[in-house]
Amino acid sequence: MTEEKICKCGCGEKFIFGRYKNQKYIKNHHQKITCKLKKRNKSKWPKERIIKEIKRIFKTNGQLWKKDIHKFNKKGEMCNYDRIYNVFGSFKNLEKEANIKFLSQKYKKTNKELLEIIKKHFKKSKKIRVNELFKLYKNKKICHPNVLNKKFRSFQNLAKQLGYKYDNTQIRKWTKEKVKNKTKKLLKKYGKLSKNDFKHIMKIEDFCSDGVIRDLFGTYEKFSNECCFSFRKIPKNMLLGKNEKKILDYVEQKKNIILLRQYNVDKYWVDGYDKKNNIVYEVDEPEHISRIKKDKIRECKIKKILNCKFVRIDEQKYLEKIK
Repeated sequence: MTEEKICKCGCGEKFIFGRYKNQKYIKNHHQKITCKLKKRNKSKWPKERIIKEIKRIFKTNGQLWKKDIHKFNKKGEMCNYDRIYNVFGSFKNLEKEANIKFLSQKYKKTNKELLEIIKKHFKKSKKIRVNELFKLYKNKKICHPNVLNKKFRSFQNLAKQLGYKYDNTQIRKWTKEKVKNKTKKLLKKYGKLSKNDFKHIMKIEDFCSDGVIRDLFGTYEKFSNECCFSFRKIPKNMLLGKNEKKILDYVEQKKNIILLRQYNVDKYWVDGYDKKNNIVYEVDEPEHISRIKKDKIRECKIKKILNCKFVRIDEQKYLEKIK
């Protein structure tokens, strides 16, 4: 299939363009225009001008990285990387002719030096692990492990050169025994928890993440069976309000407490319960205006069961405070 299109040079003529042909190289007059533009760009940045401009930039700004040339190119003070490579061949040749030096990595070392440092570190175990390579990188003894992987093509090849083994297994802080002991402490402290409350407490206290539990146990059902407890179930009818979570999260941050959400008291369900201080928090939405009497009866029954304080929060007034 062919199509008629207008030439991009601005002549206004229409040409038939094929499916696989490039628009720039169909007509001779179009080739001449592109060649002229290339010659103009070359004439703007000859060899002498590039050397003068780099010396001026180094005097005004001091030493620079190679990446900084891109900034001066946008301003029009310097040419592209491609022009430098076409004229000088490399940045090293430019440094020799202009008597300058670009900044380089402080901890740049040869492959032999890197192998000697790694060999000393893994003498006892004779097993190379990525976690320990990151420790050496933080202490500024070697380059980044990703750079090592590129230099030696893989960590296995690095281990073969040293005559060591490569260990894929990751060292984890959280084992099954540690997780089980920590859950027992939490259950003694807070009692029976729902799955959402358990995830909420994991973020606040020093506990493992959600992904670690799934890697170790598979699912939360297997996790609860091995730890010999069951999660508190919440009925599907008990839905959270739109702004209820925001308000209760704000109360937790302000008072430095932990609220158990949708806590069960006999037949009733409470929005938030502070077990340490024995305080119940209830968020009153606009719908509660129609059932003031029922809410008071409900409040009195909960107070008798728990012997607690009861705090009511007006949704609209409290949202204004948060803003």
